[in-house]
Amino acid sequence: MTSHSGVGFKCFAISSTDKKTSQDSRPREDDHLIKKLEMLKGNCAVKRLGYWSYKICPFGSVSQIHYEGSNAVTTFELGQYASSERIEEDDVKIIQTFQNGSNGRNSRVHFHCRPRGNVFDVTSVDETSIHSYDIHVSTSVLCDSSPSEQALHLLHGLSGQCFSRNEGWWTYEYCHEKHMRQYHKDADGTMTEFILGKFDVEGNMNLLDSDKVLVKDITSGRPSLEQAYTEGTPCAPMVDHRTTIVKFYCSANYNFEIDVTKTQFSPTTIQSVNESPSCTYVVKIFTSLLCSHPFFSDSIPAQKKTVIKKIHCMKEELAAAIKGDHLKHVPNNEMETTHINEDPEEDPAKLEL
Repeated sequence: MTSHSGVGFKCFAISSTDKKTSQDSRPREDDHLIKKLEMLKGNCAVKRLGYWSYKICPFGSVSQIHYEGSNAVTTFELGQYASSERIEEDDVKIIQTFQNGSNGRNSRVHFHCRPRGNVFDVTSVDETSIHSYDIHVSTSVLCDSSPSEQALHLLHGLSGQCFSRNEGWWTYEYCHEKHMRQYHKDADGTMTEFILGKFDVEGNMNLLDSDKVLVKDITSGRPSLEQAYTEGTPCAPMVDHRTTIVKFYCSANYNFEIDVTKTQFSPTTIQSVNESPSCTYVVKIFTSLLCSHPFFSDSIPAQKKTVIKKIHCMKEELAAAIKGDHLKHVPNNEMETTHINEDPEEDPAKLEL
């Protein structure tokens, strides 16, 4: 580019990488159990214990809340995440420290192994001294189990829930580890219904034993968790029953909390229902519950982008003398602004592209 007087200039951008950071970006002990616990990062357990409810977010924060109805009327922060410590004490596996809460409050959260039940649950809270708390949490993710079992534990948050999708005449309903069905309800209340499959306990145990729960799509390569639903409504007398494969995918577009005091909720949706061949169905479900599992990490888009901070314009002979990878040439069609005037007699505002 040149100025009105014909002096040649080159322009450069100083760029940086904009990354999402977390409070847990500092180095920690390279411990496989701590890495397992990272599957709970972004999730929170809420438990009411008398007057107070406690909200525990591993690698995040701890809060003490009093509700009147559904409204939080009093909240104290019991600390922000500071560190993780690997420990062997009975069934305690990890202790996390939370500091700098309201009025100097701090907490130590003890994570216990519990093989069955909710993904994680607050079991007790004790104020051991003024503004210091000992909190005990049980979780299945710290127990010795396979990657497939860990992923299935994460889906426990869907227990007791049903999800539906309307596609014209038919509405499809999925109830977690219970059934898949399609139905149509007329204005007079008449119901037409077909069961597309019931949760197959034995079949899903076989999938687990043969390591076929976690798979990648043949065409897209996208990771998924598969479950089998069989013994649905027969297609016709003396014809095989309807069957369904339910495929769960990570949907990284949502944040969620697990509230173990009531019916749990997560942002989970039926994305598609396909029948091929006849009476055999494939149901795709997107849920954020699986996104913290290592097998699904490739399906989460990278959270970084290049940001142009400043654009510098200088005479060509000066630019030729400068070496450094931190300077990046900016094509004319990407030029947005100028910031540096290397010569008082040349006004960068009047440079011609």
